[in-house]
Amino acid sequence: MGGQRVKGHPFVFWSIIILLTSIILVLIALKAPIIVDEMSPSAPPYRHFDIKPSYTANTSWPIKINNDGGRGVSLIETNNGTALMAYGWGEINLVSSSDGRNWSLPVELTNMETSSIWPLYPILIQLDGGEYVIIFEINHDFPGLYMLRSNDGLNWSAPVKIINNTNNQATHDYSMFQNNDGNVVVSYADRKNGRTLFYDSDDLVQWRFFSQPPIALWDIYQKKDGSYVALGFEDGYYIYKSSDLIGWKKNGTEIKVEYIPKFLLTNDEDYLVLAMRYNSGGDVFFPPDVLLTFSEDGKNWSKFVEIIKNVESHVAIELVQTDGGELIMIFERDSLQLITFRMDNLVIDYSK
Repeated sequence: MGGQRVKGHPFVFWSIIILLTSIILVLIALKAPIIVDEMSPSAPPYRHFDIKPSYTANTSWPIKINNDGGRGVSLIETNNGTALMAYGWGEINLVSSSDGRNWSLPVELTNMETSSIWPLYPILIQLDGGEYVIIFEINHDFPGLYMLRSNDGLNWSAPVKIINNTNNQATHDYSMFQNNDGNVVVSYADRKNGRTLFYDSDDLVQWRFFSQPPIALWDIYQKKDGSYVALGFEDGYYIYKSSDLIGWKKNGTEIKVEYIPKFLLTNDEDYLVLAMRYNSGGDVFFPPDVLLTFSEDGKNWSKFVEIIKNVESHVAIELVQTDGGELIMIFERDSLQLITFRMDNLVIDYSK
Protein backbone atom coordinates (compact mmCIF):
# COMPACT_ATOMS: atom_id res chain seq x y z
CA MET A 1 0.00 0.00 0.00
CA GLY A 2 3.00 2.31 0.37
CA GLY A 3 3.14 3.12 -3.34
CA GLN A 4 -0.58 3.12 -4.01
CA ARG A 5 -2.16 6.41 -5.20
CA VAL A 6 -5.25 7.55 -3.41
CA LYS A 7 -8.04 8.19 -5.96
CA GLY A 8 -9.59 11.72 -5.91
CA HIS A 9 -6.67 13.73 -4.44
CA PRO A 10 -5.77 15.44 -7.77
CA PHE A 11 -9.41 16.40 -8.29
CA VAL A 12 -9.60 18.04 -4.85
CA PHE A 13 -6.34 19.90 -5.44
CA TRP A 14 -7.45 21.41 -8.77
CA SER A 15 -10.90 22.23 -7.42
CA ILE A 16 -9.27 24.31 -4.69
CA ILE A 17 -7.08 26.11 -7.26
CA ILE A 18 -10.09 26.92 -9.47
CA LEU A 19 -12.09 28.16 -6.47
CA LEU A 20 -9.28 30.50 -5.34
CA THR A 21 -8.85 31.82 -8.89
CA SER A 22 -12.59 32.55 -9.16
CA ILE A 23 -12.58 34.46 -5.87
CA ILE A 24 -9.64 36.61 -7.04
CA LEU A 25 -11.38 37.40 -10.35
CA VAL A 26 -14.61 38.38 -8.56
CA LEU A 27 -12.71 40.75 -6.25
CA ILE A 28 -11.05 42.40 -9.25
CA ALA A 29 -14.39 42.76 -11.04
CA LEU A 30 -15.99 44.46 -8.03
CA LYS A 31 -13.39 47.22 -8.19
CA ALA A 32 -13.77 47.76 -11.93
CA PRO A 33 -16.13 50.45 -13.28
CA ILE A 34 -19.47 49.25 -14.64
CA ILE A 35 -20.02 50.39 -18.23
CA VAL A 36 -23.62 50.61 -19.48
CA ASP A 37 -24.37 50.98 -23.15
CA GLU A 38 -26.88 53.86 -23.18
CA MET A 39 -28.11 52.78 -26.59
CA SER A 40 -28.90 49.29 -25.34
CA PRO A 41 -32.58 48.43 -24.76
CA SER A 42 -31.62 47.17 -21.30
CA ALA A 43 -29.97 50.46 -20.30
CA PRO A 44 -31.63 52.21 -17.34
CA PRO A 45 -33.66 55.43 -17.77
CA TYR A 46 -31.39 58.41 -18.32
CA ARG A 47 -33.33 60.81 -16.06
CA HIS A 48 -34.88 60.44 -12.60
CA PHE A 49 -37.53 62.62 -11.01
CA ASP A 50 -39.68 62.79 -7.93
CA ILE A 51 -43.13 64.37 -7.94
CA LYS A 52 -43.93 65.52 -4.44
CA PRO A 53 -45.50 68.54 -2.70
CA SER A 54 -42.96 71.30 -2.23
CA TYR A 55 -44.85 73.24 0.42
CA THR A 56 -43.46 74.11 3.82
CA ALA A 57 -45.42 73.79 7.08
CA ASN A 58 -48.73 75.58 7.74
CA THR A 59 -50.04 75.09 4.23
CA SER A 60 -52.82 72.90 2.94
CA TRP A 61 -52.55 70.57 -0.03
CA PRO A 62 -54.10 71.47 -2.38
CA ILE A 63 -54.55 75.24 -1.97
CA LYS A 64 -57.96 76.73 -2.68
CA ILE A 65 -57.92 79.82 -4.92
CA ASN A 66 -61.61 80.74 -5.14
CA ASN A 67 -65.07 79.44 -4.28
CA ASP A 68 -66.78 79.37 -7.66
CA GLY A 69 -64.44 77.52 -9.98
CA GLY A 70 -63.66 78.70 -13.46
CA ARG A 71 -62.69 77.50 -16.90
CA GLY A 72 -59.86 78.50 -19.14
CA VAL A 73 -57.13 79.24 -16.60
CA SER A 74 -53.95 81.22 -17.38
CA LEU A 75 -51.29 81.78 -14.69
CA ILE A 76 -48.05 83.79 -14.91
CA GLU A 77 -45.23 84.78 -12.62
CA THR A 78 -44.88 88.53 -13.11
CA ASN A 79 -41.62 90.46 -13.42
CA ASN A 80 -41.82 91.40 -9.73
CA GLY A 81 -42.32 87.78 -8.62
CA THR A 82 -46.03 87.83 -7.83
CA ALA A 83 -48.56 85.41 -9.29
CA LEU A 84 -51.33 86.71 -11.55
CA MET A 85 -54.08 84.48 -12.88
CA ALA A 86 -56.92 85.07 -15.33
CA TYR A 87 -59.85 82.69 -15.68
CA GLY A 88 -63.25 82.86 -17.28
CA TRP A 89 -66.51 81.14 -18.00
CA GLY A 90 -69.02 83.87 -18.79
CA GLU A 91 -66.70 86.65 -17.64
CA ILE A 92 -62.96 87.16 -17.42
CA ASN A 93 -61.74 87.41 -13.83
CA LEU A 94 -58.31 88.24 -12.41
CA VAL A 95 -56.78 87.17 -9.07
CA SER A 96 -53.32 87.71 -7.65
CA SER A 97 -51.06 86.35 -4.93
CA SER A 98 -47.69 87.31 -3.46
CA ASP A 99 -46.96 83.83 -2.09
CA GLY A 100 -49.08 81.40 -4.15
CA ARG A 101 -51.07 80.46 -1.06
CA ASN A 102 -53.21 83.49 -0.23
CA TRP A 103 -55.21 84.84 -3.17
CA SER A 104 -57.08 88.09 -3.71
CA LEU A 105 -60.80 88.27 -4.40
CA PRO A 106 -61.56 88.05 -8.13
CA VAL A 107 -61.88 91.24 -10.14
CA GLU A 108 -64.11 91.07 -13.23
CA LEU A 109 -62.42 92.61 -16.26
CA THR A 110 -64.92 92.22 -19.08
CA ASN A 111 -68.42 93.09 -17.84
CA MET A 112 -69.74 91.68 -21.11
CA GLU A 113 -71.84 88.71 -20.05
CA THR A 114 -75.36 88.52 -21.49
CA SER A 115 -77.55 85.63 -22.57
CA SER A 116 -75.65 85.52 -25.87
CA ILE A 117 -72.18 86.82 -24.93
CA TRP A 118 -69.93 84.55 -22.90
CA PRO A 119 -66.22 85.45 -22.66
CA LEU A 120 -64.17 82.26 -22.46
CA TYR A 121 -60.67 80.83 -22.05
CA PRO A 122 -58.33 83.78 -21.37
CA ILE A 123 -54.58 83.66 -22.04
CA LEU A 124 -52.47 86.09 -20.00
CA ILE A 125 -48.89 87.17 -20.70
CA GLN A 126 -46.57 89.96 -19.57
CA LEU A 127 -44.46 91.64 -22.23
CA ASP A 128 -40.78 92.45 -21.84
CA GLY A 129 -41.64 96.10 -21.18
CA GLY A 130 -44.00 95.16 -18.34
CA GLU A 131 -47.38 95.54 -20.07
CA TYR A 132 -50.01 92.85 -19.40
CA VAL A 133 -52.07 91.42 -22.26
CA ILE A 134 -55.05 89.05 -22.16
CA ILE A 135 -56.73 87.47 -25.16
CA PHE A 136 -59.99 85.53 -24.95
CA GLU A 137 -62.83 84.38 -27.14
CA ILE A 138 -66.59 84.70 -27.06
CA ASN A 139 -69.07 81.96 -27.82
CA HIS A 140 -70.54 81.11 -31.23
CA ASP A 141 -72.63 84.25 -31.71
CA PHE A 142 -69.56 86.52 -31.68
CA PRO A 143 -66.66 84.38 -32.93
CA GLY A 144 -63.13 85.70 -32.80
CA LEU A 145 -60.38 86.72 -30.40
CA TYR A 146 -60.58 89.78 -28.16
CA MET A 147 -57.84 91.61 -26.25
CA LEU A 148 -57.47 93.41 -22.91
CA ARG A 149 -54.39 95.50 -22.02
CA SER A 150 -52.97 96.94 -18.80
CA ASN A 151 -49.78 98.73 -17.80
CA ASP A 152 -50.06 97.88 -14.09
CA GLY A 153 -52.32 94.82 -13.81
CA LEU A 154 -54.94 96.97 -12.05
CA ASN A 155 -56.43 99.23 -14.71
CA TRP A 156 -57.51 97.46 -17.89
CA SER A 157 -58.67 98.62 -21.30
CA ALA A 158 -62.05 97.80 -22.78
CA PRO A 159 -62.11 94.59 -24.87
CA VAL A 160 -61.07 95.04 -28.49
CA LYS A 161 -61.63 92.44 -31.19
CA ILE A 162 -58.35 91.64 -32.93
CA ILE A 163 -58.96 88.47 -34.99
CA ASN A 164 -62.02 86.96 -36.67
CA ASN A 165 -62.64 83.26 -36.20
CA THR A 166 -63.27 81.93 -39.68
CA ASN A 167 -64.69 78.57 -38.59
CA ASN A 168 -67.46 80.21 -36.52
CA GLN A 169 -66.85 77.81 -33.66
CA ALA A 170 -65.67 78.55 -30.13
CA THR A 171 -62.48 76.74 -29.14
CA HIS A 172 -59.72 77.25 -26.60
CA ASP A 173 -56.96 75.98 -28.90
CA TYR A 174 -55.07 79.23 -29.31
CA SER A 175 -51.75 80.62 -28.11
CA MET A 176 -50.08 83.96 -27.49
CA PHE A 177 -46.42 84.74 -26.81
CA GLN A 178 -43.80 87.42 -27.41
CA ASN A 179 -41.04 86.22 -29.70
CA ASN A 180 -37.35 87.05 -29.57
CA ASP A 181 -37.88 89.97 -31.97
CA GLY A 182 -40.33 91.60 -29.56
CA ASN A 183 -43.42 90.97 -31.69
CA VAL A 184 -46.51 89.39 -30.16
CA VAL A 185 -47.65 86.25 -31.97
CA VAL A 186 -51.18 84.90 -31.75
CA SER A 187 -52.20 81.56 -33.24
CA TYR A 188 -55.68 80.12 -33.64
CA ALA A 189 -56.11 76.38 -34.17
CA ASP A 190 -59.00 75.51 -36.46
CA ARG A 191 -59.51 71.82 -35.74
CA LYS A 192 -62.60 71.69 -37.92
CA ASN A 193 -60.53 72.40 -41.03
CA GLY A 194 -57.22 70.98 -39.77
CA ARG A 195 -55.14 74.17 -39.78
CA THR A 196 -53.69 76.91 -37.59
CA LEU A 197 -53.84 80.63 -38.39
CA PHE A 198 -50.85 82.75 -37.32
CA TYR A 199 -50.86 86.51 -36.77
CA ASP A 200 -48.28 88.91 -35.35
CA SER A 201 -48.11 92.55 -34.31
CA ASP A 202 -45.46 95.01 -33.13
CA ASP A 203 -47.99 97.46 -31.59
CA LEU A 204 -50.97 95.24 -30.55
CA VAL A 205 -53.18 97.29 -32.87
CA GLN A 206 -52.39 96.18 -36.40
CA TRP A 207 -52.29 92.41 -36.86
CA ARG A 208 -50.63 90.67 -39.81
CA PHE A 209 -51.74 87.24 -40.99
CA PHE A 210 -48.61 85.39 -42.11
CA SER A 211 -48.98 81.61 -41.88
CA GLN A 212 -51.53 78.81 -42.20
CA PRO A 213 -49.95 75.37 -41.69
CA PRO A 214 -52.33 72.42 -42.28
CA ILE A 215 -52.11 71.19 -38.66
CA ALA A 216 -54.00 72.13 -35.51
CA LEU A 217 -51.32 73.54 -33.15
CA TRP A 218 -51.41 75.09 -29.69
CA ASP A 219 -49.22 75.65 -26.60
CA ILE A 220 -46.48 77.15 -28.76
CA TYR A 221 -43.06 78.10 -27.36
CA GLN A 222 -39.94 79.71 -28.77
CA LYS A 223 -36.75 77.97 -27.66
CA LYS A 224 -33.45 79.60 -26.77
CA ASP A 225 -32.03 78.83 -30.21
CA GLY A 226 -34.92 80.71 -31.87
CA SER A 227 -36.81 77.65 -33.13
CA TYR A 228 -40.39 76.85 -32.12
CA VAL A 229 -42.13 73.82 -30.63
CA ALA A 230 -45.84 73.14 -30.20
CA LEU A 231 -48.36 70.48 -29.35
CA GLY A 232 -50.37 69.46 -32.37
CA PHE A 233 -53.05 67.05 -33.49
CA GLU A 234 -52.91 65.17 -36.78
CA ASP A 235 -54.36 61.67 -36.45
CA GLY A 236 -52.95 61.71 -32.90
CA TYR A 237 -51.04 64.02 -30.56
CA TYR A 238 -47.44 64.91 -31.44
CA ILE A 239 -44.83 67.54 -30.72
CA TYR A 240 -44.08 69.63 -33.79
CA LYS A 241 -41.04 71.80 -34.54
CA SER A 242 -40.54 74.83 -36.78
CA SER A 243 -37.83 77.35 -37.57
CA ASP A 244 -40.20 80.10 -38.76
CA LEU A 245 -43.82 79.31 -37.67
CA ILE A 246 -44.58 78.56 -41.33
CA GLY A 247 -43.18 75.09 -42.01
CA TRP A 248 -43.82 72.51 -39.27
CA LYS A 249 -42.42 69.01 -38.91
CA LYS A 250 -43.64 66.19 -36.69
CA ASN A 251 -41.10 65.40 -33.99
CA GLY A 252 -40.95 61.84 -32.72
CA THR A 253 -43.59 59.37 -31.70
CA GLU A 254 -47.28 59.79 -30.95
CA ILE A 255 -48.28 60.66 -27.38
CA LYS A 256 -51.00 58.06 -26.96
CA VAL A 257 -53.70 59.29 -24.63
CA GLU A 258 -57.42 60.13 -24.68
CA TYR A 259 -57.05 63.88 -24.21
CA ILE A 260 -54.16 66.34 -23.67
CA PRO A 261 -55.04 69.66 -22.04
CA LYS A 262 -51.55 71.09 -21.62
CA PHE A 263 -48.00 70.98 -22.99
CA LEU A 264 -45.18 72.80 -21.14
CA LEU A 265 -41.64 73.49 -22.29
CA THR A 266 -39.72 73.77 -19.01
CA ASN A 267 -36.99 76.21 -18.03
CA ASP A 268 -34.43 73.55 -19.01
CA GLU A 269 -36.30 72.97 -22.30
CA ASP A 270 -37.55 69.55 -21.28
CA TYR A 271 -41.03 68.53 -22.45
CA LEU A 272 -43.92 67.91 -20.05
CA VAL A 273 -47.40 66.87 -21.15
CA LEU A 274 -50.45 66.66 -18.90
CA ALA A 275 -53.08 64.18 -20.04
CA MET A 276 -56.48 63.06 -18.84
CA ARG A 277 -57.51 59.52 -17.96
CA TYR A 278 -61.27 59.09 -18.03
CA ASN A 279 -62.31 56.27 -15.74
CA SER A 280 -65.61 55.74 -17.55
CA GLY A 281 -64.28 54.66 -20.91
CA GLY A 282 -63.89 58.10 -22.46
CA ASP A 283 -66.87 59.95 -20.97
CA VAL A 284 -65.54 63.52 -20.73
CA PHE A 285 -68.17 64.37 -18.12
CA PHE A 286 -66.85 61.80 -15.69
CA PRO A 287 -64.19 63.14 -13.26
CA PRO A 288 -60.84 62.28 -14.86
CA ASP A 289 -57.40 61.75 -13.36
CA VAL A 290 -54.48 63.95 -14.39
CA LEU A 291 -51.34 62.19 -15.63
CA LEU A 292 -47.93 63.47 -16.63
CA THR A 293 -45.42 62.24 -19.19
CA PHE A 294 -41.89 63.55 -19.72
CA SER A 295 -39.40 63.76 -22.57
CA GLU A 296 -35.97 65.33 -22.95
CA ASP A 297 -36.23 65.60 -26.74
CA GLY A 298 -39.95 65.61 -27.55
CA LYS A 299 -39.52 62.27 -29.30
CA ASN A 300 -39.23 59.57 -26.63
CA TRP A 301 -41.81 59.71 -23.87
CA SER A 302 -41.91 58.20 -20.41
CA LYS A 303 -44.77 56.17 -19.05
CA PHE A 304 -47.51 58.31 -17.53
CA VAL A 305 -47.29 59.21 -13.84
CA GLU A 306 -50.47 60.02 -11.92
CA ILE A 307 -50.44 63.56 -10.48
CA ILE A 308 -53.93 63.89 -9.00
CA LYS A 309 -57.23 61.99 -9.16
CA ASN A 310 -60.79 63.03 -9.96
CA VAL A 311 -60.57 66.60 -11.19
CA GLU A 312 -63.73 68.25 -12.41
CA SER A 313 -62.89 69.46 -15.88
CA HIS A 314 -60.21 69.17 -18.54
CA VAL A 315 -60.61 72.84 -19.56
CA ALA A 316 -59.52 74.22 -16.18
CA ILE A 317 -56.06 72.64 -16.28
CA GLU A 318 -53.01 74.90 -16.22
CA LEU A 319 -49.33 74.00 -15.78
CA VAL A 320 -46.54 76.56 -15.41
CA GLN A 321 -43.04 76.64 -14.00
CA THR A 322 -41.68 79.48 -11.87
CA ASP A 323 -38.26 81.00 -12.38
CA GLY A 324 -37.13 79.00 -9.34
CA GLY A 325 -38.15 75.71 -10.98
CA GLU A 326 -41.33 74.97 -9.02
CA LEU A 327 -44.15 73.48 -11.09
CA ILE A 328 -47.66 74.77 -10.42
CA MET A 329 -50.79 73.00 -11.58
CA ILE A 330 -54.27 74.54 -11.43
CA PHE A 331 -57.36 72.36 -11.61
CA GLU A 332 -61.06 72.55 -10.79
CA ARG A 333 -62.81 70.51 -8.12
CA ASP A 334 -65.87 72.57 -7.05
CA SER A 335 -63.44 75.48 -6.85
CA LEU A 336 -60.17 76.40 -8.52
CA GLN A 337 -57.35 74.71 -6.64
CA LEU A 338 -53.58 74.68 -6.87
CA ILE A 339 -50.85 72.16 -6.18
CA THR A 340 -47.13 72.63 -6.52
CA PHE A 341 -44.47 70.00 -7.04
CA ARG A 342 -40.85 69.63 -7.99
CA MET A 343 -39.39 66.93 -10.20
CA ASP A 344 -36.32 65.81 -8.31
CA ASN A 345 -35.99 62.07 -7.69
CA LEU A 346 -38.95 60.17 -9.16
CA VAL A 347 -37.93 57.38 -11.51
CA ILE A 348 -39.47 58.04 -14.92
CA ASP A 349 -39.97 54.76 -16.75
CA TYR A 350 -39.15 54.79 -20.48
CA SER A 351 -39.93 51.11 -21.07
CA LYS A 352 -42.76 50.25 -23.40
